Amino acid sequence: MTLGCTGYNNKCSTYVAYGMGYGLLAHDMVERFLAHYFGVSAHVYTRGTWTTPEAAHPDRDVGSTDYVAAGVHLAPTYLKWALLFEDPNSRAVWVGKAVPRDWLALGHQPLAVSNATTRYGRVSFRIQAEKAATQGGFRVRASVLLPPSYAAAANAPPGGVRLRLRVPGEHAGHLSAVTVGGVGWAHFDAAAETVDFSRAALTPATLEAMRDIVADFAPKSTRDSSSSKTKS
Repeated sequence: MTLGCTGYNNKCSTYVAYGMGYGLLAHDMVERFLAHYFGVSAHVYTRGTWTTPEAAHPDRDVGSTDYVAAGVHLAPTYLKWALLFEDPNSRAVWVGKAVPRDWLALGHQPLAVSNATTRYGRVSFRIQAEKAATQGGFRVRASVLLPPSYAAAANAPPGGVRLRLRVPGEHAGHLSAVTVGGVGWAHFDAAAETVDFSRAALTPATLEAMRDIVADFAPKSTRDSSSSKTKS
């Protein structure tokens, strides 16, 4: 390992790294995946051109090995997995599984993906933080567009769909309420930061409602109050 990347002779490799990133995401080691992804992007790709040698030394005065075509697709593949990932064990489709937390900060541009591929059909989504109705709270609005085939039991992902909202650290773990299509949705996991849709829940009505998902995070004052009551 060199700078979080697999390689040899103290070099970071590009063409053999896919399995490492995939494995980290499969085991939900998101922070390690992001460190690996950004490490490869910063230290292996040729500056200014984004072409890829087979392997590069962190010391740029040490020559890299020759260009390898397989490495060109490493960074875009990692980006795809961070945004849309198919779990090999649960067979769930994850939306936003490994999004960097800063991307869902208030005032940040919307995170938008159009017609990304999955084995069950193309998926589009839009996620953006916005001011919460409650003072000190935090809100994320998401719109997930799934193909009609997701509503057919034979074609839907067996593990359903999991929308992860990796909000800035001060709000992480404090998801308190979710609405889907304006109606309260109880299937969310604050610790995992997910809004969950089982295969059985992926009805045509739910697919339509998923165009308007609102997730509210409890304000700090409420969290502090709850913590005090628990300690008492």
